[in-house]
Amino acid sequence: MLTLAKVAVTGGIASGKSTVTSFFQKFGAYVVSADQIVHQLLSSNTALVKQVISLLGEQILHNGCIDRKKIADAVFSSPELLQKLQALIHPLVASEIKRQWEEARQKQYPLFVAEVPLLFESGQDKWYDATIAVICPEAICSGRFAGYKERAAQQYTQAEKAKKADFIIENMGSLEELEAKVASLYTLLLSRRKS
Repeated sequence: MLTLAKVAVTGGIASGKSTVTSFFQKFGAYVVSADQIVHQLLSSNTALVKQVISLLGEQILHNGCIDRKKIADAVFSSPELLQKLQALIHPLVASEIKRQWEEARQKQYPLFVAEVPLLFESGQDKWYDATIAVICPEAICSGRFAGYKERAAQQYTQAEKAKKADFIIENMGSLEELEAKVASLYTLLLSRRKS
């Protein structure tokens, strides 16, 4: 039996990563999102929640629950706090992605695709068989996301991500064009798996 290929999609803020992974899902891939895992962990993992409150203080709570916007406000002005938060979260996210990969492997999916925004920054790229960087002009990204510059400053640039990735998808046209690019890459990745 062929081992289920592991593909990571990354890219800058508002570059179109989620749209690309949704197309992979449409074509039949098992898709997982690091951001969704973080959301689930902060809703259900009480040990992590306690650690995050201990690190950032109770001002990140809203009605007794963690407010992700308040976390963002607290850490994006402090690289040191951001680093400490990521040190708590990244290993748990990587572990859950691996668990889901094992699950997908049993179900005979053609491809496993994980959307991991901080793929290279967290050093998780080594685990994947192929990495894809979604890139998009900064003017478009900043128009899509308020506070783009502050957040983007905490990550590798799009050019750095593109340089490290095995494949690049340029997202600067229509949705149809983007879907066509994902479709051809999906076919290529499947053919590599079979060879």
